[in-house]
Amino acid sequence: NSCNQCNECSSKKEFLCSKAEFTCCGRQGGFAEYISVNKHFVIPIPRVLDHKQVPPLLCGGMTAFKPLYENFGKANRVGIVGFGGIGTLALQFAKYMYDSVTVISRTNAKKQVAIDCGATDYVLIDELDENHQFDFVVICANGNVDLNAVIPHMRPSGKICLLGSWSSDTSLSKESMELAIEKEISVTGTNTGSPTMYQTLFAFVIKHGIQIDVEIKQPPDLGDVLRTLRDTSPAKRYVIEMTPDDILSDEAVVIGKNNYDDAICYKYRDPVYGIR
Repeated sequence: NSCNQCNECSSKKEFLCSKAEFTCCGRQGGFAEYISVNKHFVIPIPRVLDHKQVPPLLCGGMTAFKPLYENFGKANRVGIVGFGGIGTLALQFAKYMYDSVTVISRTNAKKQVAIDCGATDYVLIDELDENHQFDFVVICANGNVDLNAVIPHMRPSGKICLLGSWSSDTSLSKESMELAIEKEISVTGTNTGSPTMYQTLFAFVIKHGIQIDVEIKQPPDLGDVLRTLRDTSPAKRYVIEMTPDDILSDEAVVIGKNNYDDAICYKYRDPVYGIR
């Protein structure tokens, strides 16, 4: 929900409204039996989309799509830093929008996957050189990224967009700040999208026949999935296939620690599936 009266709401950026209410924040989200929603935020999903492909679009898909779509036509050379779940989605969208899309990573472990997905180039972040110059860079990595390694490779008026989360404080060197001023480089962030933007995302996916790499899991696997996401950054999305019998109770248990907070899981009503 949102107030539907402020400047943010009138400009179709309801998610920036000071009174915005989200599905998953402070609620059980997709794990709830039912929710009450303002009809403006009930978004019809085209029947031609495979229902198992839709969940990643509603979350990480929009996170990656919106900044790429909003900068379409303003940039030609794009860099994607981090090639986990969101980075993979970003590549699948960007390759239909931009002339050149380079995946930038810490290791070569996913190089072939990136090339197979349509990347123009793949480079390690500490091997960037004068041949790598970007108009637009999206930071999809989940963890700290040294922006001092990215800024020297931005073209004039280039933009860096933050999609991932930082696990600790970071800082810019004096040289990077001076270069950002000299070349008018901006650093921005992105949130989610409006109902209108979701319709645009669905149309884009249908037009280009985009298939999200998903792995279907059942509720008993939820604990293992969360542990996998805590320990690694797979280049795919996990989808939990729910049934009416899988609705969750209010009893929460901590299944492990990560860099940000306790990883919280909810016990199932009947039975309690393998969560220790």
